Amino acid sequence: MDNKLKFIFYTSFSSKFGYGHFNRCKILADELILKGNNVEIYLLNKKTSLFKENWIKFFSNKKKYPKADVCIIDNYIYKDKFYLSLRKYYESLIIFDDFKFKVPDNVMGVINPNIYANKTNYPKNIKVWAGKEYILLKKEFKNNKQIKSRKNIFLCLGGSDPTLQMNRYINILLKNSSLKINAVFGPGYKNLNDLEKWKKNKRVKVYFNVKKISHIMANSKYALSSSGSMLYELQALNIPTLCISLAKNQELLGESMSDYPNIDYLGFYKKLKNTDLIKAIKKKENSIKKLKNKNLINNKTNLDGSEKLANELTVFFKKMKKNIPLYESSDIKDEYDQSAKAFHEFKKIRWGSKKSMLNRYNFFISKVMTTQVNNWLDIGSGTGSLQLIIKNKFPKINSIGLEISKELFLISKKKNKNKIAKFYNIDFLKYKKKKNFFDLISCVGVLSKTNISLNDFINKSYFHLKKNGILFFDFKNKNWKKFNNKSFFPEVRHKWHENKHIIEEISKKKYFKILEFVGFDPKLNKIMDCFSSHTNYLVIKKLR
Repeated sequence: MDNKLKFIFYTSFSSKFGYGHFNRCKILADELILKGNNVEIYLLNKKTSLFKENWIKFFSNKKKYPKADVCIIDNYIYKDKFYLSLRKYYESLIIFDDFKFKVPDNVMGVINPNIYANKTNYPKNIKVWAGKEYILLKKEFKNNKQIKSRKNIFLCLGGSDPTLQMNRYINILLKNSSLKINAVFGPGYKNLNDLEKWKKNKRVKVYFNVKKISHIMANSKYALSSSGSMLYELQALNIPTLCISLAKNQELLGESMSDYPNIDYLGFYKKLKNTDLIKAIKKKENSIKKLKNKNLINNKTNLDGSEKLANELTVFFKKMKKNIPLYESSDIKDEYDQSAKAFHEFKKIRWGSKKSMLNRYNFFISKVMTTQVNNWLDIGSGTGSLQLIIKNKFPKINSIGLEISKELFLISKKKNKNKIAKFYNIDFLKYKKKKNFFDLISCVGVLSKTNISLNDFINKSYFHLKKNGILFFDFKNKNWKKFNNKSFFPEVRHKWHENKHIIEEISKKKYFKILEFVGFDPKLNKIMDCFSSHTNYLVIKKLR
């Protein structure tokens, strides 16, 4: 098996929306390549000669999608239908998000590399890379030395200046400051006559489509910029900055970055009066004079965000490729601690309905629960409702439930006032008691999203079971015949197993025998063959 991963990016740039999406994809792509991955960026644009890299391509034929392990989309598309169409080609879809805090169906993860972002902004059942630890910076900003004698004003409004404000701000700066201006125009700036006009002014130095912008920034007393990702670059160099939002998606970043002592957010450009901008310029220059070229308090931007993100993406998807559990125990705890707050019992433990929950319980009881069971261990005992049902029918059973979520455990503890069962707030892998003790171990609805590998689960269950003890568990069925429909796909936020793989894993263990392997539909309360149900159930016996 090839250990290399293939990442595909879909993004775009334009004079209207700027180059920010493309730039951060390029930064991440460069780091992914350094991690040994294959990467291609596909631009949803007309072909240009701006890029020399052969792995940056233009997506001209929408009917052809190159094969890849992971597809990352950075284009502010939130329509479910779009991602449903991409699932025909890519099993793993990731999106960039900045301010919507929304994840469409069929998307398994989200990247929000902003200081205001947090995992809690998103649903608990998806993979999230969010916050200041994932800020994406070009390499040129990581080792750039501070310049003590800074002389000029840095002015840049992103890759294209979509609102045509450069001329306005240059004029204001020329009239209200004696400093020279480094005016940086991005590759998407279309009014090239403006560049020729400003080149004739001795106080304005014009730059167009610069390859290394950090050197220009570093020589600046202060900056006037838009409130895009450039703010992170300026902060990395500790440049005092006045920033203005040119679009609604920049407002949140401008407001958040103003918490730094050397950054002032002046608001949305349409609402910013010239008089207010002039006041801000004079105030900024006066504050800098008082410092006498001493460095401001340096609340440094994280410089290693791109490397950290590339590493985590590589590790995560290599685990997926090797069928290793993708989630940490903390991920599972967080998800179920959140769901425990739901009002309805079935929603607390993430079942579809009360009916389907009770049908699962009754199916389990009918298959394996008898008076011969003396000691029963339930992995993922949730709210403890199943234990209470069974203890009413089989009062002599010694029942132990393990629950990784503290919030669900507390609910089960509250229900268990008469102490008819025992509950422990612990990960199954860390449960060390009762070797060769249990007649029955059950694990229902756990392996679809877990930190436990199938191999570890089977071995650990063997350790705790008595000879002739029964292990009852379920798994999401990748061989469900509905998946033969080209527009119907496995839920990306669950772990799906092939029937063949499950049988092979159990067969490797000479000490287990499969007694029953069936499908079950909890909505219909009906037993089915193994290809007709999205969830299959196994009953296996310990032979020695």
